[in-house]
Amino acid sequence: MDNAPKVTYWACWWKATWVIYLLVCVFGFLSGGERGLAYAIGGGLIKAPLSGLFWGWIVWLIKK
Repeated sequence: MDNAPKVTYWACWWKATWVIYLLVCVFGFLSGGERGLAYAIGGGLIKAPLSGLFWGWIVWLIKK
């Protein structure tokens, strides 16, 4: 009997989206200061969930 917890795709997507969003914000701040951070926050709201679809899928395949 396999009692390992099931990993869902949506959990992997959620974690990947947050990691990507935080990285975009950090790199935006480091490259452009406050203006770069503001631009990264706005752009990350679109870029992170879409990139999270792919990277969440990769993580899900590895953990599955």
